[in-house]
Amino acid sequence: MNTLPICQNCGAEWSWAETLKIGFKGSKRCDTCGSRQYITPNFSPKIYVLLFLPLLTLIIFNSFLEFPMPIFITLSVLHILSMLSILPYTIKLSNEQKPLW
Repeated sequence: MNTLPICQNCGAEWSWAETLKIGFKGSKRCDTCGSRQYITPNFSPKIYVLLFLPLLTLIIFNSFLEFPMPIFITLSVLHILSMLSILPYTIKLSNEQKPLW
C-alpha cells in the first residue's frame, strides 16, 4: 500500500487532510518545518480526471437507464467519497515547483 507523502525538506509524513488540500491547490507549506511543498510533475491532474471518469460514466448511463434518483445520488456520493479517500495516496511532494503538464 502506498503511503502518504513525505515532506522533502524535513521528512515529516503529511496527514490525509493536508495531502488532500495540496491536491487541489498545487502547493502548501509543511506544518512541521514551514517549507513550501509542491506536487511532483509525475503526479498529474490527469489522475483526477481518470479517477472521476467512472462518475461521468455513471451520469451517462443514468441518462440511458434512468436509475431512480436516490440510487443515482447514492452511487455518485459513494464514488466521490471513495475517490477522495484514495487521492492523497497518489501524491508525491517536491521542494521545487515544476509544470505539472
